[in-house]
Amino acid sequence: MHRPLLLLLLAAGAMAAEPLRIAALGDSLTGDRPGKPYLHAYLKWIDLVALAAQARGVEAEAINAGWAGGTTRGDAAKGEPGAVARLRADVIDRKAAICVVLIGGNNFARVKGQDPASATVASVRDAYRQDLTAIVRQLKDADIRTLLLQYPQARATDPVTAWAHLAWGNPAVAEVAAAEQVPLLDLELAFQAALAAGATPAELLNGKDGVHLNARGELVVARAVSARLVDLGWVR
Repeated sequence: MHRPLLLLLLAAGAMAAEPLRIAALGDSLTGDRPGKPYLHAYLKWIDLVALAAQARGVEAEAINAGWAGGTTRGDAAKGEPGAVARLRADVIDRKAAICVVLIGGNNFARVKGQDPASATVASVRDAYRQDLTAIVRQLKDADIRTLLLQYPQARATDPVTAWAHLAWGNPAVAEVAAAEQVPLLDLELAFQAALAAGATPAELLNGKDGVHLNARGELVVARAVSARLVDLGWVR
């Protein structure tokens, strides 16, 4: 065989073997730390998304870029770099083809307990909107297809301990999705459907804070995200 043609065929074969890398950029709802082993003990929703793609015959690979306690801007005192700063190392440089983004709820931790309609919360939301826009634009510049997620509502046993503030940024997520023309998925709808089908809040979510996912909650998120990726034609 002619050598240039052989090289071309080999290169085409290597490209065909490249897996579909699906990244999840998030906080503790997504993972503990990027690169920290955990699959020997449990699966997170992004792993289930990759498995669902594999079940459709797609060679898929999950990239878990969750950071427990993570925010968009970071906190140097806590050693937390922020999603904007770590995006390249944790997602782009790892050659993700798709990035599912669920980050920013912890931005509102410092103002929890305040009126969600207050000027202080609005200021945090404005900064969050800027950060999320920066994240989306970096992903678009890297030709990574981006799906933005909105947080579900907190469902704690005691409303006093519920982390209701995680969802305070949801309006900003919708605004960024519209402005940047990227798809959006409201996870609250998936949890409402699960509850209507007979699941209990305790089966889905941590009883104390009402937001961290129990095993069935991981399945709810994975099913919703997987269905959206198929609807978008990103997973065939």
